[in-house]
Amino acid sequence: MERQGRYFRNYLLLVSLLCSLWPVSSKAQTSSANLNGTVTDPSGATVPNAKVEVVSPDTGFKRQATTGNSGVYSINSLPIGNYDLTISAQGFKTYAEKGIELSVGENRTVDAQLAVGMTTTTVEVQGIAQGLESNNAEISTVLHSSQVTDIPLNGRDWATLMTLSPGAVNLGGGGQRDLRIVGRGIDDNNYHYDGLDATGVQEQSQKAGARLAISLESIGEFRVSSSNYTADQGGSAGAQVSVVSKAGTNAFHGDAFEFFRNNVLDARSPFDADIPPFHLNQFGGSVGGPIKKDRTFFFGDFEGLRQTLYRTVIGFVPNATYRAQVAATSPGLAPFLPSWPVGQTPVDSITDQWRSPGLNSQRENSFMGRLDHTFNAKTSIFGRYNFDDAKIV
Repeated sequence: MERQGRYFRNYLLLVSLLCSLWPVSSKAQTSSANLNGTVTDPSGATVPNAKVEVVSPDTGFKRQATTGNSGVYSINSLPIGNYDLTISAQGFKTYAEKGIELSVGENRTVDAQLAVGMTTTTVEVQGIAQGLESNNAEISTVLHSSQVTDIPLNGRDWATLMTLSPGAVNLGGGGQRDLRIVGRGIDDNNYHYDGLDATGVQEQSQKAGARLAISLESIGEFRVSSSNYTADQGGSAGAQVSVVSKAGTNAFHGDAFEFFRNNVLDARSPFDADIPPFHLNQFGGSVGGPIKKDRTFFFGDFEGLRQTLYRTVIGFVPNATYRAQVAATSPGLAPFLPSWPVGQTPVDSITDQWRSPGLNSQRENSFMGRLDHTFNAKTSIFGRYNFDDAKIV
């Protein structure tokens, strides 16, 4: 039997062709991050009207803000990644901090104390690792791109990594449909993909079970929030899962991979006379880079799965004695008796056990393409297309 529709035969419009044009301040918190803080002078007094600027060294993305009378600045809806921060004010040396890494859904506070001096003089501060989260009581775990791609996973199902979050329990299957978090049901989890709700998409991977619907190569990072969610999340009582796709940068980058398993590496099951043939190949790669520096970027990935598995099928069938009795007492049933296979091992007076190799074949292709463009500091656009086609026989 071949199943296609259940595995995104309709080209997986997971958000598919998500093409969003909007002011950056309106972007959903589930796919971005916020940066805020207070600017003070050496005496601890706040500094109003200080100019604050963040720049991504990877893409050239730039945002500015100005502190208010209370010396507080806030820059919202920043794409995830590394940023350099500079703060300047009349009569003070310029404050510069590099290497601020922002994760999906994060509210980072970076306070700055300005030193008295010429604005042309810069005081550089090394990036400080994020300490205890004090902005909210949310319990969550962030899996970054390096963890997503480097941690070994059987089957390369990204949802397996969700078990690293607090309160997550795998029911045995390892997929999205087998995870319970903080005691909630498997259907209570909420999913966001690049800021859009992906929980209720018809035949999406959370409901169907296709392994590569969101391939590992396409994930920039994701956050699993298990309790005490912020106000921008919700839907049901389970975990809030926010997935962000990878995007291109000013530098070209890419990779390729191949993973395989076969019966030569397997041990024999006690139910098998010989080791059944087994072949599994997972392969693919990704590439991303600039189309126009600091403006337009692309990223694309492909992942394929080829699996041929012979498994011993065990059943119970009528033995020869019982078949003869049926044929003698009910001649009308005699033509149907050959439909039963012949068993190999006696079980009781009328039943034999039957064993036979059964073929399971799976062929799946997954693709994600993304295009980003920045018009100015307030307006950007990106389009993402996902495709997943799986055939199981």
